[in-house]
Amino acid sequence: MNYIKEIASGDFFALKALYKEYHTKVYRIALCILRDPFLAKEVAQETFLRVERNVSCYSPVISEAAFILAIARSLSLSIRKKRATEIPEYAQPTAKNGDSVFGCFDEFINLLSPLPEMEREILYLRFIGELNDKEIAMILNKNPRVIKRLYQKALYKLDIEWGRKEEAVILP
Repeated sequence: MNYIKEIASGDFFALKALYKEYHTKVYRIALCILRDPFLAKEVAQETFLRVERNVSCYSPVISEAAFILAIARSLSLSIRKKRATEIPEYAQPTAKNGDSVFGCFDEFINLLSPLPEMEREILYLRFIGELNDKEIAMILNKNPRVIKRLYQKALYKLDIEWGRKEEAVILP
C-alpha cells in the first residue's frame, strides 16, 4: 500500500501504519550501522519524522521501503561520523552480565565484519531491508549491476570465511 501519498494528503493514520510496517526494519538497519541500540532507536524515530517532512520528495519510481531505508541509512551514517569525531574510543554498550545488547544481531554483524563497508551495507539492505538490487543501487548511487556483483562477491567471501571456520573446527 502506498502510505506516503496518504501522508502527503495529511492522513495521520497513514503515518502510523507506515511506522508499524517499517519500524523494525529501520531500527535493524540503524543498529547494524551504529551498533548502539539507543542511537538506533533515536534514528528510527527521526526517520519517520523526516519521512513526514519530506513526503514531497518521494518519487513512485522507488518503493516506500527504499525511500524510508535511504533516510534511515543517511541518518545513521551521519550520526556514526559525528560520534567518531566526538568520542574516538567509544565503547560498545553491553548488558549487565557482560553479554552484548545486540541479541541475535551480534552473530549477523560479526559474520559481516570482515567485509568492506559497501558490501556490508548491501547485505544489510538486502537481508534486513528486503530490497532488490535496483533499490539498493538507488540508495547507494551505484549501478544495479555493480550492486549485484558486490553482493555476489560478498557472499563468496563469506562462503570462503565459513569454509575456513568449519575446517578449523573439524581439523584440530
